[in-house]
Amino acid sequence: MKQTPISNTISFIEPTGIMSSLSCAALVFSSSPGIVIDLNLSDTDTEAILKDIQPERAYTTHYHLDHSRFWQAVQKQSSAEFFIPSGEERMLSDTGTFLKETPGDHGDAETWKVFIELSGYKEIETYSVYDNDHKIQSGSTTVECIRTAGHSPSHTSFYLPSERALFAGDLGLNRFGPWYGWISCDIPSYIESLLMLRSLKVETLLTSHEGIIRGDIASAWDDCLRQFFTREQLIRKALDSGKTHEEIVAKGIYFTNKDRVKEPMKTIITIWDQIMLEHHLAFLESDPLQKLYPRLAEKLLK
Repeated sequence: MKQTPISNTISFIEPTGIMSSLSCAALVFSSSPGIVIDLNLSDTDTEAILKDIQPERAYTTHYHLDHSRFWQAVQKQSSAEFFIPSGEERMLSDTGTFLKETPGDHGDAETWKVFIELSGYKEIETYSVYDNDHKIQSGSTTVECIRTAGHSPSHTSFYLPSERALFAGDLGLNRFGPWYGWISCDIPSYIESLLMLRSLKVETLLTSHEGIIRGDIASAWDDCLRQFFTREQLIRKALDSGKTHEEIVAKGIYFTNKDRVKEPMKTIITIWDQIMLEHHLAFLESDPLQKLYPRLAEKLLK
């Protein structure tokens, strides 16, 4: 793991090696009360940190398994209270709800059974929920919880105003861009969340999978936002040229080079792209994103 101090009592910790694609970065507060956010590193690293600081609270930004399954280590290695953003607790406490809100009726039950087993999904029984107005105080640091829906229904980012730092979570601030491959994702909410975070005074932007962003943070937000509109353009162009939905998915909305991926992940990422296409088609058939956000689209696509 890679650990970067944000202050004397706050660390940003990134997974390294092969686990980096199965886990996410974490924010750890060693002051009182001890707090961890998205501490889903390798099992060994997660347990070592929990044993070391014995946090009183643990938060997940959202229910996706690469961010939430560390609750099992929390309950095994500490007495910390585990917090899930309100509106997503059923996804983690009921397998049926999880499946309904993720692939829905896409794919077959056996594929998703394998996926869940590989991902380490288990139903959580003991947890608390937190809302948008939930405040966190650890030592002298105040943390504001900001609901940033879209990537998931209740995805939450964590803002540290005194430090001018933001733990944005899993919003896709890299070259791959935003991901919305589950049924429960929502493009307009995603765009609004990104615009809201873009307005904050931030000097250190912490992300789940893209590390730390400093410098031209505004461009990082704009690059992410631009992806929605460029994808819409590419899909419209493909449809106008006579491409089928299957051909568009095969080329890729988010995941390209699918033939290089082994099963069952090849089937799973194909379904993710199918769902992302369906999200876009819903707007192309009524009000395209460029029509819903004309000024933003013009700015980003010029």
